[in-house]
Amino acid sequence: MHRIRWNCSQQPGTYRLNWNQDRGGRKLASGAYFVLLDMGSEKSTLKAVIR
Repeated sequence: MHRIRWNCSQQPGTYRLNWNQDRGGRKLASGAYFVLLDMGSEKSTLKAVIR
């Protein structure tokens, strides 16, 4: 499991997060990952693909 925390308030809109390394700085393997967005009272899961 890889975990990224982005603890800050954001205005509604579109944002991009570049996520291609683990905590040790190693590149993540190509493949499909599931991302959990936790927005306090709402949670959403989406699929991300790293090529």
